[in-house]
Amino acid sequence: MRARDAFVSFSGVFSPPAPEPVEASSGEPETTPSPLTTEPPPGAPFTLDDLEALTRDTAQRARGLAAGHTASLTGTPLEDAVRLAASSVDEDWFHQLVRATGLPATDFARLVRARRHGGPAGVAVARAPLTPNPAAMAAARTALLDPDNADGVDAAARTVRLRAWRNRLTADNEGIQIRLGPDNHWHPYIREGHGTAAAWWPCAPATADPVALSSRPAPPPRGTDGLS
Repeated sequence: MRARDAFVSFSGVFSPPAPEPVEASSGEPETTPSPLTTEPPPGAPFTLDDLEALTRDTAQRARGLAAGHTASLTGTPLEDAVRLAASSVDEDWFHQLVRATGLPATDFARLVRARRHGGPAGVAVARAPLTPNPAAMAAARTALLDPDNADGVDAAARTVRLRAWRNRLTADNEGIQIRLGPDNHWHPYIREGHGTAAAWWPCAPATADPVALSSRPAPPPRGTDGLS
């Protein structure tokens, strides 16, 4: 299987992703907040559905904090908007978040996809290039070019040309890029579009093994991750 065939590409349609499950704190049963029954006053800039979504999000964050996950306490407004968009919001609210951030819809959707695949670290590698550990970059490059890691593909037919820049290793002939994140995991990207319209999109969950990105099973068909 060619490495490119192992990844899913972004569909180009900006609809909200499916809710992400949140694990309950150890020893604490997960509970659902009681439904709200009082409608907001006339002319309010939010609806009852909006309030219920915020209530669910607050409950999820409280469970996370009780479990020791404190990263959300230091998030920026943009990171919080991306986190909300990657959870249980409806389509109208999703697009309101796009407008609130001031980002182009495509850029915001890319961050949401990165959050769904890689969490906060995924957002970090999607937003800007990082300064990596040179040893980790060199080891990954060596492993990816090793013919013994060709996974049954004839070495002569597997000519991979890797281009390294900052925390990114790019196989231009395959249209694939992997980025080393602050979590020491490799986040895979695939090139979408052609010419000046081409862009890199997050395409699969991160892994600690860069070689696994060229041999992992194909992900579910397009449309099953909530971004189609």
